[in-house]
Amino acid sequence: MDLRWYDDLDPFGAETTSAEEELRQDLLHVILQERGNVPGANQDDPTRGLAVGDLLSDQIPAGFTREVETELAQDDRVAAVSASIEINDIDPRNPVAVLSVNVQPKDDLMQAFNIQVPLGVGTSKQA
Repeated sequence: MDLRWYDDLDPFGAETTSAEEELRQDLLHVILQERGNVPGANQDDPTRGLAVGDLLSDQIPAGFTREVETELAQDDRVAAVSASIEINDIDPRNPVAVLSVNVQPKDDLMQAFNIQVPLGVGTSKQA
């Protein structure tokens, strides 16, 4: 098991409680972390990371969802992954882009799950 750390360390240093939670957390870290030998990157594997924080209030590059799928499919616990960008434009002046990732684990005892990461107000798809 790993320490529970999604976007911040659990205040009590709790550990993950299942293989599914560990996988979900690991994939979220790949989505959030920087790539390379820079602060915020996984120093154990600097070749991985999507750094979605860099997209805040910016245009989402063409092919980004394919990049997400390719990156997350590298995890040997993942059987299939699909990603999409949804624009929540309830307030047209402040649209919010959300990265939605559906993951099918290889382990038959785990159910498919979805990870959603807000990309920020003002973020838009590339035309």
